[in-house]
Amino acid sequence: MEFSRTPKHAVPVTTQPDDIPVAPGEEVTAKIAVVRGDRTIPASERRPSPAKRITSFWMPWYRALKNILPIYLAVHLAFFFITCFAVLFILKDFSSENLDIDRWLHSWSHWDANQYDAIALRGYEQWWKTVFFPFYPLLQRCLMLVTHDPLFAGLIISNIAGLAMLTVLYRLVEEDFDAEHAYRTVFYLSVFPTAFFLAAAYTESLFLFLALLSFYNMRRGHWWTAGLLGLLASLTRQAGLFLLIPFYCEYLRQRGDFKDVWLSTGNGIERLVRSLLQLDLFAGGLIVAGLGIFVVYCYLRFHILFPFSKAEGLYWNRDLHDPTWGIIRTLEVIAHSPGFLSFSALRNILDVGQVLFIGVLIVLSIAGPWRFSVGAGSARVGGIGAGTARVGSARVESARAEASSAPTGSRQGGGKLRPYWTYAVYGVALYVGLQLYPVRDFSFPLQSFPRYMLEIFPAFIVLARIDKSSRINLIYVIASGSLLFLLLTQYVTGHWIT
Repeated sequence: MEFSRTPKHAVPVTTQPDDIPVAPGEEVTAKIAVVRGDRTIPASERRPSPAKRITSFWMPWYRALKNILPIYLAVHLAFFFITCFAVLFILKDFSSENLDIDRWLHSWSHWDANQYDAIALRGYEQWWKTVFFPFYPLLQRCLMLVTHDPLFAGLIISNIAGLAMLTVLYRLVEEDFDAEHAYRTVFYLSVFPTAFFLAAAYTESLFLFLALLSFYNMRRGHWWTAGLLGLLASLTRQAGLFLLIPFYCEYLRQRGDFKDVWLSTGNGIERLVRSLLQLDLFAGGLIVAGLGIFVVYCYLRFHILFPFSKAEGLYWNRDLHDPTWGIIRTLEVIAHSPGFLSFSALRNILDVGQVLFIGVLIVLSIAGPWRFSVGAGSARVGGIGAGTARVGSARVESARAEASSAPTGSRQGGGKLRPYWTYAVYGVALYVGLQLYPVRDFSFPLQSFPRYMLEIFPAFIVLARIDKSSRINLIYVIASGSLLFLLLTQYVTGHWIT
């Protein structure tokens, strides 16, 4: 007589089928079952402890911070040394004069920085100052409770926001492309000729941080978080309104059901409309609400609707033109300047050169081998990164093949629109939008435009993709770094750099 060696009260373990869904971030080995009573629970259904959930959320951000920190520290150390040794351009040779620390610190206080300091101290005393949007000076005012100095408060805000901005940019590019691509994007933005404005008491770093974090949440379908961040961005700069475009591009891509929508028969259009008409659709209204809040304040304070638009025309000579007017006008000014080595010619060459450089990158984002329509980096299917949903190398390779072989503008994964076009659409819209208001009747039509180019982060992603193929790293770093040194030296010595 044979006896079974199976214990009397043993619970049978069932074999897991191959098609068990795997939660994002879990390997194929996660299908190993956990026996609980007489029921087998896939590992993908287990809920991690709160501590593990917090750790899993923050660890990627910590790794991103650790990766970008050497770039941030190296660039800011260079800013510090340039600011120190730029004193030699102020002091006369063999002079015994010594600049005090306060004067040295205020070498970073010029032009717009002075306007934000004044608003933080006394509010909007004149209606034309409403061109400087309120969120940045409001933060300065709050931090002044500790610093008692608006400039020092502004420098702290800008530099902390700059560090956070680079971290978000790294995470965004790392998840949608890869870590090497993310590192180069952060590096190229950090050494752009006007990148020192990210450390100055200007709004660039705060705006970029809010815009990038909003964009990051759009890509992940966190609509109300993205909308709230967009509200703060539009309270920081008017350019925040352009976040509406990627918001609804992403919403359409992730929520739109395009199955059979192009067929003449069936209910494809009705299904598409039903898929889009959800409460989250209205989260984009928060982006417009930021501007609306400021408009209401301005009307109550000065009884003028949109005073900042009027001030742009009356005090800054900025009027609506076609997107090419400023560039063409700048080239004409250069052609009619006293000479190639004149102040007018050199300054306009610097301005138009940086604007055209970013313009070329934006063109390459929609045409050519580095365009965003090509499924480079992580293959994304239905809005989920292949690097996030690891379900075996075979499926990842299949998704990559599908992403790269599909024609431009095609649909992907359950009728979803191509995932990378949002970058290109936002980059084109922001670049063109910024070109609409050049300076009229002035020798420098593209005044401040090189600084605005920092906001077009998709251009730097394209630059990182180009470098992966053609190794332009050294050329860009030497050229851009030299101009960065030049412009920062001029800025801290009081020259006209806006």
